[in-house]
Amino acid sequence: MRKLLLAVLPAFLLTACAASTRSTLSYSPAIPPVPAEAKKPCTATPMRRQPDGSANSADAEGSLRDARADLALCDVRRGLAVDAWPR
Repeated sequence: MRKLLLAVLPAFLLTACAASTRSTLSYSPAIPPVPAEAKKPCTATPMRRQPDGSANSADAEGSLRDARADLALCDVRRGLAVDAWPR
């Protein structure tokens, strides 16, 4: 019984000393909002057209190539914004 008392008493005192104080209760860091750049959807560049509204094959190929590059850059930008966001 004496050994049990010797083990319980220090545990009780340590628990009582570790009770929350006013300074520990007020500290509650708020999670910052997700950056707006990370929420923007990635969209492809609109297709290039001639002044009359038509498009030739060079315009179509250039637009497809630019769209792939734009989507890749947007994806990288969003990934960096999410990685920079503190968790």
